[in-house]
Amino acid sequence: MNRMNGILLLCTIQYLMSLMQHYAKKVDGSHNLQCLKRNCSDCGVKILNFLPCELDVSDTAEFVKWEKFENVSVNVKGNKTIKKTNAREKESQVGELFSYFRKLIETFPVHQHRATWQNEQFQNLVRNLPEKQCVYVHDFSENYRCSELTEIQSAYFQKTEVSVHVTVLHRHALLEYDGVDSSEDFPEIITEQFFVISPDLVHDQYFVHQVRNYIAEYLQSISYSEETMHEFTDGCAAQYKSRHCFGDISQTSDDFGYQHFTRNFFEISHAKGPQDAAGGIIKRQADCAILRGQTQIRTAKDLYEYANSFLTKPRSHCKRRIFRYAETIHRDNRLSFKPVPSIRSLHQVRASRDSAKGLINISELSCFCVNCCHHMYDQCSNSIKTGGYTEWEMKREYRADAQENEENEQVSLQELVSVGQLVALYTDDDEEEYYMLKVEKSMETLRIDTTDSWGSLLPAGTPVFRETSACGLHWVKCDHMQWDSSVDLHMRGQNEIVFE
Repeated sequence: MNRMNGILLLCTIQYLMSLMQHYAKKVDGSHNLQCLKRNCSDCGVKILNFLPCELDVSDTAEFVKWEKFENVSVNVKGNKTIKKTNAREKESQVGELFSYFRKLIETFPVHQHRATWQNEQFQNLVRNLPEKQCVYVHDFSENYRCSELTEIQSAYFQKTEVSVHVTVLHRHALLEYDGVDSSEDFPEIITEQFFVISPDLVHDQYFVHQVRNYIAEYLQSISYSEETMHEFTDGCAAQYKSRHCFGDISQTSDDFGYQHFTRNFFEISHAKGPQDAAGGIIKRQADCAILRGQTQIRTAKDLYEYANSFLTKPRSHCKRRIFRYAETIHRDNRLSFKPVPSIRSLHQVRASRDSAKGLINISELSCFCVNCCHHMYDQCSNSIKTGGYTEWEMKREYRADAQENEENEQVSLQELVSVGQLVALYTDDDEEEYYMLKVEKSMETLRIDTTDSWGSLLPAGTPVFRETSACGLHWVKCDHMQWDSSVDLHMRGQNEIVFE
């Protein structure tokens, strides 16, 4: 393929990617959520007309070079192999490229819509923040590696690491504390950066709970009368978006005294913002101070003392930086809860003091219209666009052997998979092939002992997904796609999957 054809092909793909959202129906000027999900029979990828040459996979078809992100095995020290996502150059018939492209644009519009919508809701809330409400954005910065100006060579490989949690906090100004007053007619929004530094390297829901406690204590110390708290985070399961995190949210009113609380999630890969820069500035300033010989930072306590002494007054639009030090993170089994179905597709969870104990409201998208900002959720003006709210009761899970940390916690299959999704599955046997399946029914629990097509016995009580269609999508390791009418796969792990 010559360069001109390559540019033309790239432009065609970029044009189609931007065009796909316009094929979805609009409701009140916004795209219909069901159309973006490809649940509509009148729109979607199927109405795109490709030229015969674009779908040609015959031996006479034109070959093109293109790149595709794939999970590849990478050897690391210790004779271990890990999976990484890298761009791999491919050369194939143009039809294979467009077939792969059609699969991408099946999910791209709703992904782009969620990313845009969540960001718009965040910006709208900060600009029009009601009184007695507060917004903050959470994020774990990359661990800081302690260093010294002069050190022996072997010390380079034995750096002490420090956890740095960053919160960007938006609130109304207080005259006594900020020197300026905020009112309903003349609102003045203050932005602060709140850091929690700790030698504890486990980034989990317990760490986040302690951060929330420090923030609540800080707001009480400055006499900020808060009734509603809004959190925005990324979708990290271990830290912010798991059944245990949702269970923690269900207890927010009892733990911190808020009347209302929401946690909102940015779309995957769209959570970068000032919180990332804030953590980077602290670590860079600490490194520069070490290189100038102004300080020595060997421990988490050293980093906290330096930051609290020299970095509390920023030069940016941020009003101030606040630092807290956590020597230990208190962990117990009380933050252990039963699964929430389709949790990865949720982007807002809400708790209220008026709700029954353990009851939360969940939604696929956030909304901060005028009614929602004043807690009149039954009068939400965007309920059609967001899908509305669903009540869910968080139930405790009592397990004596529950050891939940970032290294060994497994997200349950029920939380990851929802009806309508395409899932790729593999076995632990390197000789076996990969398979893809469209989930048509929710997870079920076997009532009796069942033997699958391979002769493996599954005891009663095993949670499973079943393949109900006549054929499944069969994906072999050579990346050749074909339809196979006999798909049998049994995956062992925390949950079981059976195809029959």
